[in-house]
Amino acid sequence: MKPLKVGIIEDEFLARETLQAFLLRHCENVEVVFMAAELESGVAAIKEHEPDAVFLDIEMPGQSGMEIRELLGNTPAPHIIFTTAYANYAVDAFGLEALDYLLKPIDIVKLRRAVSRIEEQKTKTPEKLSIPSSNGQQLIEQSDIEFLEADGSYTTIHLCAGNKILVSRKLKDIEDQLSAQNFLRVHRSYLVNLDQIQSIVRATNTSLRMKSGADVPVARNQKDAVKTALESRTNKV
Repeated sequence: MKPLKVGIIEDEFLARETLQAFLLRHCENVEVVFMAAELESGVAAIKEHEPDAVFLDIEMPGQSGMEIRELLGNTPAPHIIFTTAYANYAVDAFGLEALDYLLKPIDIVKLRRAVSRIEEQKTKTPEKLSIPSSNGQQLIEQSDIEFLEADGSYTTIHLCAGNKILVSRKLKDIEDQLSAQNFLRVHRSYLVNLDQIQSIVRATNTSLRMKSGADVPVARNQKDAVKTALESRTNKV
């Protein structure tokens, strides 16, 4: 499994360094990709590094960690583990769907438990895809997606109903959110829902005929992967 990417947002230098040391010494498969001393630079680091989770202090000079989702805007939020010396924030923290709430001084056993929760969430396949929209986040049922098409830093999501959604996110970023069992990258620019494939079209170049009638090209180096995936699904029927 790839290392869990985590960030630390904490205004106290010693607290930052201690937490990083605890994570590296007592938690397996963890990579600390950034540390920030205040919220604004922490939000910028989240956008740059796209961590799986962030350990976030609540009370910082002139600001509160509770503001993080507002500051992130349409940027997908990582899992949040609040770290604080005050127990009275717990209700508000879980109201923000925090993954965990650790009281300072950090207990190693509870820290390892929090990391285990991050791992569980990372391996859990969401049934819905969350994408940015003008109103915040839009949720799409994965089963409603026929295929996805890359266009530079943008991705077009082709839905089974026939409509399309253009998203300002790279295909690889969306691919990481989708079920690896149901979706397959068949070309550098195309990701398909295996349930929506109608047939394989073989002419000069191989392509997939989707149930809507759309044709999706298959890269030469992905032909065997497509064949294996389709045979596997056929055998399960």
